[in-house]
Amino acid sequence: MKTWKYVMFAILCGMILQNSRLQAQQRGPQKPPSPTEMAAQETERLEKLLKLDFYQVFIVDSILQHDMQAMMEEMEQMQRSGMQEMSSFRFVQDKWKKQIESGYQKIFTPEQWDKYLLESGQKKSDRKKSREERRRKREEERMYRNVEKEQTPL
Repeated sequence: MKTWKYVMFAILCGMILQNSRLQAQQRGPQKPPSPTEMAAQETERLEKLLKLDFYQVFIVDSILQHDMQAMMEEMEQMQRSGMQEMSSFRFVQDKWKKQIESGYQKIFTPEQWDKYLLESGQKKSDRKKSREERRRKREEERMYRNVEKEQTPL
């Protein structure tokens, strides 16, 4: 009796899998979403996740529309120039991600920001690392300013 249930379950799974394959073939190859479409999808996701108000939704959408388009243009330019090194492309992505997140941090409440960081997969160690990096940069700037002050003639 149990064997019959397993056989029927396996047949049903096979039929569902075959049906989904046929539907995918009928749709044909899908082109990747445009930066505008990706920005709209991400804005909608963040609106639901963080319960953004109208103003925040508008700003998030504006940030994403601009920065995603600029990132895609920069990456296309790199490709046209013959760049093939993946680390260079990752660097560009990271640069634009930091810029996007900098904009987010300005408009999100502290609670929304913390939730965003948790949902985006950034661990506390990553946040600590970025805080340390910002602290180190401030220290370097202070030292540079102090050296400039010492070198200026009275």
